[in-house]
Amino acid sequence: MSEDHFEGEEGTMIQDYTLEKLLGVGQFGVVWHAEKNKEFFALKIARLEEDIKRESNVLQQIGKHNNIIQLFTTLEHEVDTGNGVMVTHQVLVLEALDMDLFSFMRKEYNKCIPVYFGKVLLSHMLKGISYLAGLGITHTDIKPENMLINCMRNDKNEVTHVRLVLADFGCACWDD
Repeated sequence: MSEDHFEGEEGTMIQDYTLEKLLGVGQFGVVWHAEKNKEFFALKIARLEEDIKRESNVLQQIGKHNNIIQLFTTLEHEVDTGNGVMVTHQVLVLEALDMDLFSFMRKEYNKCIPVYFGKVLLSHMLKGISYLAGLGITHTDIKPENMLINCMRNDKNEVTHVRLVLADFGCACWDD
């Protein structure tokens, strides 16, 4: 990652959000699990570049849908690169989910999801894609790492219900 990308560390404050755990690092920047007033969020932090602007615009147009990650707000965060130059980063404040589909398959079921959960996950994915199509938006980067899961568990810590949302709209485009 270049010197002008935000990396952060646990305990860093971005406005009223406290960074708690680094969730991912990519070419775009980073994603942190964060807390504000005892509520949890995912903060996607990136330079003010085309992909993050596109993602913000797409998520604002989408609004709220049960199978698409929810954008709560956007922020700007300035960071001193160490040589006195300030760099502005765009921060997307998103809903926090448990894990991505790839991790869910590997961690919970050793890569083999039970048919029942497969049907539910496929249904959730198709509902999200259908909603996007109705808005004239194409995701363009659908893969297990860009599908996030929330799990509900029983007393034995077994997964009983799942919810899948589509995420990472940095490559999304509007249909002509």
